[in-house]
Amino acid sequence: MEIILTQEIYKLGHPGDVVKVADGYARNYLLPQNIAIMATPGNLKKIEGIRTEAEAQRQAQLSELRAQAAKLRGVMLEFTRKADENGHLYGSVSEIDIVTALAEQDIEINKTTVVLDKHIKQIGEIEVSIHLAREVDTFIKVKVFDEEGNWEMAVEEEPAEAVEVEVAVETVESEIAVTLETEEPEAAEETAVEEPVSEEE
Repeated sequence: MEIILTQEIYKLGHPGDVVKVADGYARNYLLPQNIAIMATPGNLKKIEGIRTEAEAQRQAQLSELRAQAAKLRGVMLEFTRKADENGHLYGSVSEIDIVTALAEQDIEINKTTVVLDKHIKQIGEIEVSIHLAREVDTFIKVKVFDEEGNWEMAVEEEPAEAVEVEVAVETVESEIAVTLETEEPEAAEETAVEEPVSEEE
């Protein structure tokens, strides 16, 4: 069946496109949801109007999303979680946690717009990208504390024994280098001192 799309459908087409789909898909979903109309001669004449209206709606939506992105930019969310002595969380901070915290600040977004490679599993401060639309991206800051109020990861110090061994190795190498530099000139001097023995008449 040939239909005219009135909304963009992923991998199918854009508003105003004439496409062929299965009869059941058109009758049971696309047409009842007003996502498409039948490609009749009369409707084919409406294509330009459909495209113009869809573009106007897209621009209006982009304007709203850009305003939301500006509101999000620079927002700082703070979470407290139980953590071990190295700052690794026993739980995590997920997309849902971020969406819920934003909602408490009267900012509503879908969890699919929160870009996290994986849930946050340690204390600290990171920037989290928010992808609102193809042309609209922004970021927020997330700071995670442990139950004692710490958010900076502890710097792991190198064991003292390892440091001492390293210093000892460097000292030995320096002494060897000094010894070699001292011995080489002495050898050259001894060679220069030798004189030829003259024959007795």
